[in-house]
Amino acid sequence: MKFSNKKKMYLPISVISPDVVIRGEIEGACDMRFDGKLKGDIRIDGLLLIGKGAEIEGNLVADSISIAGRVKGNAYAAGKVEINPTGTLTGDIKSKSLVIEEGGIYKGTVEDGTLLKKEEEPSDKSEGSIDTDA
Repeated sequence: MKFSNKKKMYLPISVISPDVVIRGEIEGACDMRFDGKLKGDIRIDGLLLIGKGAEIEGNLVADSISIAGRVKGNAYAAGKVEINPTGTLTGDIKSKSLVIEEGGIYKGTVEDGTLLKKEEEPSDKSEGSIDTDA
């Protein structure tokens, strides 16, 4: 068996327990498990896990998001947004990937993050012009 000499960089893990109530914003360069109650936004650079008993009224921004609790707000992920069987999300989603497991509830609109970037790029050809290079 061969082991790689590359060192993996892991983000620290922050855990917010079910008995915590926060009014305000949370930001960090970490992975996070949130089980409490929040009125405000969460912005982290890693994986965001919303626990089964969590209640959030605000937006979520992370690399990947997994929702098992209740969220009223938008979810923006560079990677995947996942709604577990006990999860509820009311708001819009912008991500590369979306998974809604059986039992998960979602109300809102979905925007593909990869397609949006392509649509925002400026076009080399002006509207109404004819391409004669064929």
